[in-house]
Amino acid sequence: MGKGTRTYTFTEIAQGTGLSLALISLVMRGKRPVSEYAQPRLAEFFGISMEQLRTPGTITVQLPPVRPLGRVVGRIHRNFY
Repeated sequence: MGKGTRTYTFTEIAQGTGLSLALISLVMRGKRPVSEYAQPRLAEFFGISMEQLRTPGTITVQLPPVRPLGRVVGRIHRNFY
């Protein structure tokens, strides 16, 4: 059925499905449900059935660690003033 364990970037998934990168990011991070429009495209890309796609845990997402946000102190840029 499926292609087995494989790592894809969000960009690869977006290009392979024809869906936007923003939509892929939201769906894969669980911020948005998979629409009926996106389901067949994602199922075909991953080589699984739509039922498997809807089953939690079929596709796992590992995001890189969050980079700390903050001000960089001591950095001077040319022509700043």
